[in-house]
Amino acid sequence: MQSVCLVEFSTGWPVKFVDCGAELYVNGVELGVQEARNTHALSQIAGRVGEALQLARRWVALEEQRPRKSSVLNQLIDDLRSKTAPLIGASLDSLAVQATEDSFALVAAAGQQVVRALKSFKELLDAEVALPNEEPTPSRVLGQVLVMTPQVDVDDEWSPSTALDQLEEVLSKAIAEPVDPDTAFHSRVAMNDLLSAQRILDIIEESGETFAGGGDLRQVLNDEIRVHREQLQRNLESAREQIDTGLALGLISEADRAVHEGAIVEVQARLDVDAIRDFRPVFGRLDAIFGDMRTRAC
Repeated sequence: MQSVCLVEFSTGWPVKFVDCGAELYVNGVELGVQEARNTHALSQIAGRVGEALQLARRWVALEEQRPRKSSVLNQLIDDLRSKTAPLIGASLDSLAVQATEDSFALVAAAGQQVVRALKSFKELLDAEVALPNEEPTPSRVLGQVLVMTPQVDVDDEWSPSTALDQLEEVLSKAIAEPVDPDTAFHSRVAMNDLLSAQRILDIIEESGETFAGGGDLRQVLNDEIRVHREQLQRNLESAREQIDTGLALGLISEADRAVHEGAIVEVQARLDVDAIRDFRPVFGRLDAIFGDMRTRAC
């Protein structure tokens, strides 16, 4: 802050000098074209430097109002943290015990929300815990529960794409029989839905929790992305060969070839820029081409 104040003080004189220079041009008897341009330029410089100084003054004022470590507010926060830490720890231990009578898993669901709230309050008072760069969107907050349920399809915007009647049935089952993050991750990988698998890793890492199975699942995900990309490239080359063969044998027309080739070019473009994480749709498009070629060959 001292450096900002020093720059502000030293810059005040050049601003006044620029203002005086502009006034000298304006008060002249006659202004030529070049003098008029100089006057306008000097006025612009003075205005911009003045705006910069105003921002610096506002920043200095806010910085001076920031509570210091020795302030009363920080002392109150330290006292509150020391008094609530044992209570939060005891509450978390109590919530870790499974309820004996919980047929519909309502108590377990409520317990998870209470645990999340207690941990958030504890982190709020912890000066060592960094605040998130940005608040998650409402779609992501709601979609985090959905992405943990492998039977639910979640799109790029964190919204469910599963049919509404199926969604209700699947979520009811998920509440009664919740899936742990480790199982959800491996289920998504097996489904070729690496986008949801990546989101599960992000959710767990941001919450500070760990996977029950242990291991470096981030490395597992990176390996699966590489394997899926290689498999997709092989499928693309096979699809091109089958289209060329079908055209040579008269099984498909030029129009059919153009349609299939358009799908292949689109998938190849996304693969080249590494823009694919949910491999199910692209594998499905190629499977449709393979199926069409098999049908025509029969």
